[in-house]
Amino acid sequence: SEPLKIICVASFRTVKGHNVLLDACTQLRERGTPFHCRLVGYGPIEQEIRSRIQILKLEEQVTITGGQPRQEVIRLLGESDLIVLTSIQTAKGNREGIPVALMEGVACGLPVVASRLSGIPELVEHGVSGLLFEPGNAAEAATAIQTLAADPQLRSRMGRAGRARIEADYDLSINAT
Repeated sequence: SEPLKIICVASFRTVKGHNVLLDACTQLRERGTPFHCRLVGYGPIEQEIRSRIQILKLEEQVTITGGQPRQEVIRLLGESDLIVLTSIQTAKGNREGIPVALMEGVACGLPVVASRLSGIPELVEHGVSGLLFEPGNAAEAATAIQTLAADPQLRSRMGRAGRARIEADYDLSINAT
């Protein structure tokens, strides 16, 4: 009965796709899915994102916390039900590799909803540790979030699978030798 707690930890840059996430949040609201989305970060397009939240009338569902120290980000991840990153490729061809924020969310046992872009599918196995969608497709992102909102057991199973993958594939003592 509680709203789904979504977190997005990402600098406010075009490549992070915040506008796609806001469009997905609008669709979630229209579909009657209760949620709260927390945006953690700062950057050059922050004011644009704040304005868009107002235009879309998402002030009650979306909160910007600004940049936070590492310990606070960890605490916020621990309070969340899932981590979302709606990355896109910019018109100039810029895109992400494997976002560290997603690694941290997965390491905290959170299921992921993210774009099927760049190195993200190397980290997130679709249907196992999260749900991937086509970059820029807010409707697919909203559907993925809605799927996880409706199934706490699926969220838990995906969170555990992602955590196990991080432990197996991203161990610093193994990878640094």
